Amino acid sequence: LTSIHCIVDTIETLQASDEEWSIEQEQVDVLISMMRKCNFGKRMMGSRSPRVRQAAYHCAGRLALNCRKVIIGCQNELKKYIVGSFKEKDSLCYKSIFEMVIVVNKEIKSMWEDLNPKDIFWPSFYRFLRMSCYGSETFSYLALMPLLSTMPTQVWRRSLDGGDSKWEVLLETLKNLLAGTKGNFTNDKVLRMA
Repeated sequence: LTSIHCIVDTIETLQASDEEWSIEQEQVDVLISMMRKCNFGKRMMGSRSPRVRQAAYHCAGRLALNCRKVIIGCQNELKKYIVGSFKEKDSLCYKSIFEMVIVVNKEIKSMWEDLNPKDIFWPSFYRFLRMSCYGSETFSYLALMPLLSTMPTQVWRRSLDGGDSKWEVLLETLKNLLAGTKGNFTNDKVLRMA
């Protein structure tokens, strides 16, 4: 993880100093190989250490933003960890998760292909909301609209297929959000954000 993180930092530095610079395919292939060999999704995003998971989410988000070819090359291995990242229970990780998922939604819409959001995304997202964002509500409530607004159209279509109403997903989201704020009514700031 440290090696990949250093490479991401180097890519960002090079891109910031020279707008014409871009990573070559040979270098992309090396990064893809590194991520596959270390089983990045399972070992890093699935680590027992919240700090390792947070760094992995951050790293994946930065790669999606600055070198999406790497994430696309590892898409099959990473998609369930990225799309399903709201299973995370440590509040430390949620800033990186929101940043990662929003960037992936904008830059790599194909990440959601072959996934059923009703199985992978919505149940863990609703649980996250019901559990008051696992203690990350100060940041998470502000990030909800950007997250939902960047979700690819095909995700919304698949989420609404077979539903009773076009509003079902939105109503379920609001219901779970309100359920998560019930314990926070004493905190006016949190209530206003929700």
